[in-house]
Amino acid sequence: MDIAKFFDKNSKKRDHSSSSSSTNDDQKKLKESSKDSFNEDVFIEEAQSSSEGQKSLFQCLRNLEIKVQQIKNQGSLTQQNQIKSENQLAEVKESLSFLSTKFDEYERERKEKDIVIKDLKKEVSSLNSEVQDLSKSLDRQAQYSRRNCLLLHGVKEDSKEDTDEVAINIINKELELELNVKDLDRSHRIGRNNFGKKYPRPIIVKFARYNNRREVYANKKKLKGKNIMITESLTTKRLECLKKAREDHGLKNVWTMDGKVLYKENGEGNVKVYYD
Repeated sequence: MDIAKFFDKNSKKRDHSSSSSSTNDDQKKLKESSKDSFNEDVFIEEAQSSSEGQKSLFQCLRNLEIKVQQIKNQGSLTQQNQIKSENQLAEVKESLSFLSTKFDEYERERKEKDIVIKDLKKEVSSLNSEVQDLSKSLDRQAQYSRRNCLLLHGVKEDSKEDTDEVAINIINKELELELNVKDLDRSHRIGRNNFGKKYPRPIIVKFARYNNRREVYANKKKLKGKNIMITESLTTKRLECLKKAREDHGLKNVWTMDGKVLYKENGEGNVKVYYD
């Protein structure tokens, strides 16, 4: 509503009422007063309506301003989060690049070490083969040095005994051979003094000639059923192999000849070499 037009309209009405007759002044004044009172109420109502509309519009504008600010804040936060996410993504990419580089270095070093290890394994395998060959060669040499030796087991000990005489007496008497002390190189008991013990120490006898030793060993079966036994003098390695062969094939199916460990499967068939 235009307030200026409202006031001009009322002013014209008041001027027109003043030019009327005096007789009707009171009545006109009353009417004018009543009319003016009515227009004032309309004005107040219009003014109040206009004020409430302005307040409502202002409130709407305020709410809109708040929403705009919220949207701006959200946009700012979204931008900040995006920047933060981009920074984190950049850090992740940098970390992945670093890890990838480290992994490549590790793979390269691993491959190099694998090559070195492979070469070392070959070298170790070769050295093991050489050691085994050398050990076997040394064992053969040690066994060869015993080729003229035999062991007499179960011969009673005597503190005043002469082992050469004891050995010759057993050989000639039990094996029915004709040897003398000159056919022996030397003889002695093996191990610490064992007087009074149930099992006497064995006597190792070294013959002057291999033929005499072979002849004695070939007749050792004549001692069967007696408490005396003749065996070859073996190295530690060959003794272990002899023990293992007897466990695998039985005591009666295993024997030695010139240091070799021989056996037969179940006592039948061809003679096989267990250890040479």
